[in-house]
Amino acid sequence: KGEGIVIAPHVAGHLLGGTIWKITKDGEDVIYAVDFNHRKERHLNGTVLGSFVRPAVLITDAYNALNNQPYRRQKDKEFGDILKKTLRAGGNVLLPVDTAGRILELILMLESYWADENLNYPIYFLTYVSSSTIDYVKSFLEWMSDSIAKSFEQTRENIFLLKNITLLVNKADLDNAPDGPKVVLASMASLEAGFSHDIFVEWGNDVKNLVLFTERGQGRNARMLATKYLRD
Repeated sequence: KGEGIVIAPHVAGHLLGGTIWKITKDGEDVIYAVDFNHRKERHLNGTVLGSFVRPAVLITDAYNALNNQPYRRQKDKEFGDILKKTLRAGGNVLLPVDTAGRILELILMLESYWADENLNYPIYFLTYVSSSTIDYVKSFLEWMSDSIAKSFEQTRENIFLLKNITLLVNKADLDNAPDGPKVVLASMASLEAGFSHDIFVEWGNDVKNLVLFTERGQGRNARMLATKYLRD
């Protein structure tokens, strides 16, 4: 069973460890490519679909088919400027996020923007596994982008030794943090439950505060808020 079938993984460029699968049988290739990214990012190289020559079947999805993404530099600047404007007006920013995956790119973006703009507003990454997640990825630099690997070879400095982001694993630590404007990356991305839900309930009545989604809402609450904003 399965004799003569060759299954080979290729980098998807979307998540650390994310994979595009090439399945070969009787000289024909089937490419399974769901959740891939062809653009180079801070922590990942983009996938290279051009390396697959005339597959018999390509299986993909259309989730982002109509979603036009701006260039990364423009997108990052707009994102950072929104945060800076809110913080300087005395508001807090809540970023509902997952516990791993795309959060890595977001963390590096915030680290870079804070350093470039010389900002001193605190940033907190609040999940039950925040410390474990960052400790884990520190040992996987060789699977990340060429620029990260090259930088580590030259400087021996791990890019995930965070300088501007504090890792928290319980809500009490955030409650005990100094008063003042802050950015909080909190699970879950859906706003259905978890730290992000609790913080949203606490901060939602203050018009100075901002909830900023970094991806389209996956849960009912997140999707409802994003849809209402776009409609208004």
